[in-house]
Amino acid sequence: MKKPIETWTGTKRDDGTVIYQLPSNFNCHRKTFDEKRFEAYCDKYGYRREFVNKGAGIYDIHLYPIETRQAALF
Repeated sequence: MKKPIETWTGTKRDDGTVIYQLPSNFNCHRKTFDEKRFEAYCDKYGYRREFVNKGAGIYDIHLYPIETRQAALF
């Protein structure tokens, strides 16, 4: 199984919205997106999302590149 490109954390708030956060590394600030912006980010870079429920409204979201089969290009 391939290693994810990025792993984000999703937190469901009391009002039902989900906040997506990319854990910060030592060089940059934490990225925080709402659902529309996160979906646009994934579409822009061609990422497939895989959600893993951690319980209590917390999710890990693994992003993988969308693979294009060679035969589909012809």
